[in-house]
Amino acid sequence: MIVSTVDLAPPLHEGGFLAIAAEHIGKGLRQVMEAERRRRRAAVADTLALIASLNEQWGQPELEALAGAFAMLPGAHAAQLGVGANRLAGVLDAAAGPLTGELVERSFTIDERVQADVVIAFREEPTSEQTTVLNEILTTLAANLSRIEQNIRLTSEAETDQLTGVANRRRVGKSLAAARAMADRRNEPFAVLLFDLDHFKSVNDQLGHAVGDQVLMEFAVLLQANVRPFDTVARWGGEEFMLLCPDCGVSGAVAISQRVLDQCPGSFDEILPPEMRQTTSVGIAVYPEHGRTPESVIRAADEALYRAKREGRDRWSAAGVPSIV
Repeated sequence: MIVSTVDLAPPLHEGGFLAIAAEHIGKGLRQVMEAERRRRRAAVADTLALIASLNEQWGQPELEALAGAFAMLPGAHAAQLGVGANRLAGVLDAAAGPLTGELVERSFTIDERVQADVVIAFREEPTSEQTTVLNEILTTLAANLSRIEQNIRLTSEAETDQLTGVANRRRVGKSLAAARAMADRRNEPFAVLLFDLDHFKSVNDQLGHAVGDQVLMEFAVLLQANVRPFDTVARWGGEEFMLLCPDCGVSGAVAISQRVLDQCPGSFDEILPPEMRQTTSVGIAVYPEHGRTPESVIRAADEALYRAKREGRDRWSAAGVPSIV
């Protein structure tokens, strides 16, 4: 609305009404702008405080709080975060608000152990200042997650098989508990795959334990190359290994098993003589289809493994699935 002096009654005009009104309006606008600046500064400070508070136990609640904080950043109105890591037994997702408008996507990987994807929705194309603030916050987030991963790495030595570098039984127990909690929360399965190197004793007997150790290490590498970053690869004992795969059913577990079976013999060409063909047998079971507890799923996978060995080795067998002849 535009008010002209000709529209004013003489007393108002003579009393300097327009000047007084302009002063009050200007003061109000300055207060609004200052309040918005304070809100923006507070939003950035709150986000940085949340990032600084993350520790080794952070999980879904903390990620949801971060998503909400990102959605309050200057110019933003919504955010989505996804973080995948081995210790999380899958990918955690959190969102705040509908992802409409101008989307800014960022991804980063930390030590190949943590993968993070961030999507921020702005009402309009973000300014260079807003983009700079976002990048600085994400740099801080990456640095803090890196620090957390370093702490986890330092404390995980007792949970790592010293020969192969993969998880040992102690870590598997924690991973199984996390996988079960996530499976129950999301109504998703998880798969347990048990691998046993066929006739491995003959490798040690004929070529010595040093060569046998090389075979074990190479097999661990083979398993790691065929799974996702948040799957758990573990040495279960001796020449037996385990894969724990969240959000994975029988068909997915069979696909992993078949890849490993196909690649296994050729993985040891530089270690074993040509006449010694190293193969593996695989037993598969899925929660909750084949067991209502992690222990019962492992028993079902173990029974399937021994069925595969009885039926000729160098093959997979899944609980509840007829043998493939």
